[in-house]
Amino acid sequence: NSIGTKVSLVEFMPNIVLTTPPFSLAFPNLITPISFEGTKPQFSVLAAFNKGEDLSILEDAQYETARMYFKRPLDPYTSSIRPGKAEQGFEGRFVANLKSTTKPRVYDNTKNSRWLYTIRENEDMPKPGCRCKAEIELWAYDKFGLRGIGFHLVSLTIIDEPLESLGETEPNLALSKEYSLQ
Repeated sequence: NSIGTKVSLVEFMPNIVLTTPPFSLAFPNLITPISFEGTKPQFSVLAAFNKGEDLSILEDAQYETARMYFKRPLDPYTSSIRPGKAEQGFEGRFVANLKSTTKPRVYDNTKNSRWLYTIRENEDMPKPGCRCKAEIELWAYDKFGLRGIGFHLVSLTIIDEPLESLGETEPNLALSKEYSLQ
């Protein structure tokens, strides 16, 4: 795992960029961005982390991002990492929405060589349940008094074929809305 920084031209503050621990992919929306309640259209995936997965790199990065932008840590309930709900098949897991307004790069390590492709059709879509890692950039938001840290999806790397079925190829709008960072 590595944490790097890069300069955001909008905020003029460093943003933390890191690679997530492995997760099971759910509700991939990587072909056409979707807008919720007038927000900018976004590509998204739901990262479902297995029970017992060490998420300290994500927690530490959220803490550091909040400290940089807000000059204090956020309350625990504003974390972008949330317990999964049993009725949605995520009992015992932690989940996080990874979003982007630009189409993320996708790598497939299940092929003989690592290759990059652009998803154009449903058959190109990574299958729900694939084991993945993602390169994400953390960003702070403060909208109408609601402060938090979002996970911007830069790239997705498929590291193993689906071992289970999670989510749908087409996004479940109710789930996506419920787990929305906004």
